[in-house]
Amino acid sequence: MKALYVESSAVLRWLLAEPSGEEVLRKMGSYEPVVSSVLTLVETQRALARFERQGALKAAQSQRLAAMFLREADSWTLLDLTRPILERAAGAFPVEPLRTLDALHLATALEFLRLYDHLAILSCDQRILSNLPALGLPAA
Repeated sequence: MKALYVESSAVLRWLLAEPSGEEVLRKMGSYEPVVSSVLTLVETQRALARFERQGALKAAQSQRLAAMFLREADSWTLLDLTRPILERAAGAFPVEPLRTLDALHLATALEFLRLYDHLAILSCDQRILSNLPALGLPAA
C-alpha cells in the first residue's frame, strides 16, 4: 500500500493556490491512504487565521479555505502526538538545525513508516526535505 504523509507546508500551497498547489492536490489524490499528524490540522488552521488577521485573506476566504481543508482532511488517517513521537522529535536529526514543528512532522512520518511499507512525504519545506534521504523516507 502506497501511503502519502502530507505536511502543512504542502497543504498551504494547495489551499492558497500557489504555483505548486495543483501538483500538491494531484499527488494527494494519487495515493491511498493519505496520512498526517494532528499537528497539520492545527498548523493549517492557525496559518489561515494568521493570514486573515494580517489582511492577506478576507474572513469569508479564510472560512471557505478552512472548510475545504477540513473536508479533505476528514478522509486522512491522523496520528496524535504520542510519547514515542515526542521522544523521537526531541532527538537529533541528520540535517540540523531543525525547528520543533518540523521535527514533530518527521517523527510522526517515521511512526507511520512502521505501519506502511511504502510511505512518501509531501512537503514544500526544505528543512524537512533535506532530512528525508538519511531517514529512508522518499519525497513524493
